[in-house]
Amino acid sequence: MKIDRRLIVKLSMLAFLGMLPGVGFSADALFKYNGKTYSSADLPATARQNLHDLQVETYARTEALADQAMIDIWLEEQADAKKKTRSEIEATVFNAAEPTPKEIETWFEENKNRLPPGYKLEQITGDIKNLLMGESRKKSRSKVIADLKKAGTYSFLLAEPDAPVFKFDTAGYNNKGSASAKVTITEFADYQCPHCKEAKGSLEKVMKAFDGKVRFVFIDFPVNPSGISLEVAHGAFCAGKLGKYWEYHDLAYERQSSLDQGSPAALAKDLKLDEKAFDTCMKSDEPKKFVEKSKAEGEKIGISGTPAIFLNGKKVKGYDEQTLTAEIKKML
Repeated sequence: MKIDRRLIVKLSMLAFLGMLPGVGFSADALFKYNGKTYSSADLPATARQNLHDLQVETYARTEALADQAMIDIWLEEQADAKKKTRSEIEATVFNAAEPTPKEIETWFEENKNRLPPGYKLEQITGDIKNLLMGESRKKSRSKVIADLKKAGTYSFLLAEPDAPVFKFDTAGYNNKGSASAKVTITEFADYQCPHCKEAKGSLEKVMKAFDGKVRFVFIDFPVNPSGISLEVAHGAFCAGKLGKYWEYHDLAYERQSSLDQGSPAALAKDLKLDEKAFDTCMKSDEPKKFVEKSKAEGEKIGISGTPAIFLNGKKVKGYDEQTLTAEIKKML
């Protein structure tokens, strides 16, 4: 049975360097200074999160190496059992059908906004075909791993690193869902951030799927240098004072691509808010102080970009519906 020696060397080196979670790497005792031992809990919030991100990255890389080592062993076993070469087994199990012209065209239409301007379908048809076939092979490989795990034949034994739990003050922030929910989702976001708009769609689906079990808190964290998202956040506060926070919030994201300095007043007008009361609020110090407090709340736990989503104080890596659903189910 042949196993790729490069994988064995990589696994051995990680273990030797103490980078494998549970193998010589401990966040409980990081360093000693003046006779005192410091752990991850003694670090500033930003350092704690950065340390966890490093552990998660190492964990993911280690799991990928283990998966590949297992696949190598499994392929050799299949080849021996069926009296075929490994290449023949791979060609059968990880076979990828050539995508149809329609599938290639669909991929192009769905992704052309992410491509450099001027690209035409005929210029990159071959690249799209190779990409789709590669994705198909990855799915086949993932299915083999999932099937072997389900059958109890394969399991990855290292424990996933525990995320640090941050405590922040959510009192006074706009929220949705049951106050007694077991899971509280806290999002720090910017009104001009495209990823925040995508996260909004995922969060709405999650809130609907876990109705009554999840509470959602939105905290402004304007990072766009234009200053527009800061003004829109001020407007959201004033809209909230007039009882239309979520209506303003939703409309602002709906019009994200056209937001400008005049948007707060325009949004208030379209929502039929009391224009005089809204203008008085915007000219006061209240919205500025509230958003400054919001930013400070995020900065003290090391947030530098958006969206930043936390479940019961634990930061989630990703904002898609599948990731959020899986993490919420764990907590429930």
